[in-house]
Amino acid sequence: MAADLTMKTLYELYYDPRKAFKTYYAHECEFAEDTSRQPMKKLFQAFDSCGVKGDTLLGISTVPCIHQYLAACDFFKEIIVTDYTDRNVQEMEKWLKNEPGALDWSPMAKYACELQDDSCGWMEKEEQLRRKITNVFIHDVFESNPLAPHVLPQVDCVIANNCLELISIDKKSYCEGLKNMSSLLRTGGHLVMYGVIECTFYMVGEHKFPTLSVDEMFMRHAVSECGYEIKFLEIVPRIEQTLYSAARSEE
Repeated sequence: MAADLTMKTLYELYYDPRKAFKTYYAHECEFAEDTSRQPMKKLFQAFDSCGVKGDTLLGISTVPCIHQYLAACDFFKEIIVTDYTDRNVQEMEKWLKNEPGALDWSPMAKYACELQDDSCGWMEKEEQLRRKITNVFIHDVFESNPLAPHVLPQVDCVIANNCLELISIDKKSYCEGLKNMSSLLRTGGHLVMYGVIECTFYMVGEHKFPTLSVDEMFMRHAVSECGYEIKFLEIVPRIEQTLYSAARSEE
């Protein structure tokens, strides 16, 4: 891939969401425990134990996943989904419409039922989530309004899934993206983020995508500087996915 392309262009040209799903999220892949099941479990614990709930949750992602929304589904009345590329949005819309060939997230829906001791069944769990998702947008967290041209009321919770560390070119842009993301959140709301730390790249098919290597100290500093009080942070072994919930301080 050409070194002079912007990160946004790299993802638009080369990121294949179906290959990413097969490599990192499909039930039979070697990474599924670390990229889907474990994060869903930790997210559910964070929502439940930290009192993270409200009317509206906004998801900001670089991959067309639903496990974070399955974890949040019982805690919010409305979910707005945003993703980084047109193809990712298209894949999410295919799943929402239950179209043939949509990505198969049924193993995650079954696991959500298991985690939440939900007897309604995985198909109803998926339908419950589909009913709660009201919009799917493109985002660009490096714009002052990451959802432009859409303008939305501030939300109760923003959940960022494998986002800033994957698409930021340096720590300055990471902090700028965090600040822009935070503008979408009401005072007193919650920011929930998870992703990989100390990682320099990942592969989707034959394409190598650079990532920003960050550590716990940097993330603590970045979210604190943005006006948050960290309520929960955990470093999970193996691929070192990091999950934390931060409550935005009163201004």
